[in-house]
Amino acid sequence: MDPSVTMKAYVDVKTEALESRLSSRLDSLSTKSTVWAALATGVGICLTVLAIAGDRFDGGLSATSLLEKQRQEQAETDRSQDAKLESMNKKLDVLINRTAEKK
Repeated sequence: MDPSVTMKAYVDVKTEALESRLSSRLDSLSTKSTVWAALATGVGICLTVLAIAGDRFDGGLSATSLLEKQRQEQAETDRSQDAKLESMNKKLDVLINRTAEKK
């Protein structure tokens, strides 16, 4: 650095040079294509999320039919067990009544 140049003048010149380089590089960027690229990226992300969510939703629907079948089978098993227990209760009532009559 030249001793005849003040520090403030040196910093000002460096700042102006940096600003002009930055300005020239920013001017060379294509704003229109950047906006379209950002829009395309956003749409792509939305479609990806919907595709994944749709797959999960379809999986849930197919699991629902399986669960309904299992629920129906369990209800049938419960009804048959209830009938057997009712039959056993009637038999026990008969035995209790016979035992009470003998005394």
